[in-house]
Amino acid sequence: EEITPYQARWLQLGTASGASAGESVARAVCGSIDATMMLGSTGCQWLVAAIASLSASEWPIREVFAQCPKQPLEGRDGPYALALFDPNRGFKRTQVMLNDRIPCYARYSNRRDRAAGWRPCYGSALRLEMWPMLLEKGVARLLGGYQALQAHRVPLAWAILTG
Repeated sequence: EEITPYQARWLQLGTASGASAGESVARAVCGSIDATMMLGSTGCQWLVAAIASLSASEWPIREVFAQCPKQPLEGRDGPYALALFDPNRGFKRTQVMLNDRIPCYARYSNRRDRAAGWRPCYGSALRLEMWPMLLEKGVARLLGGYQALQAHRVPLAWAILTG
């Protein structure tokens, strides 16, 4: 199948972040938590900063993923239940159900314009962990979509994650 430049797809986390489509990458849902785990896209550094500051004590991130399995669900793309606080409902605790598909774009090598795997369009993780991208997707769902992640402030993320 030919992949054209700027083509995007919703891919399961096991095939994103450098793996070729269809190639599985073993990941943990929420294993290792540290401040350097998440890389953010240009407009959502506020979310990355908030997560980095909360990850020092780990419990806020672990609370979000308390209902999730430790390893990805075999042969399925979810659902994963995240415990977040909805800003549209007065920061009432809510369960956000997600699959593990994230928007990705084709990554190209410098040789003959051939596709060399897929990269997440928004945030990504430095290690084989799912939680940074699932957390970003959950916050995006609460705010109305990935486009709504642009230009907010750290206290909003703290409130969404901790109430």
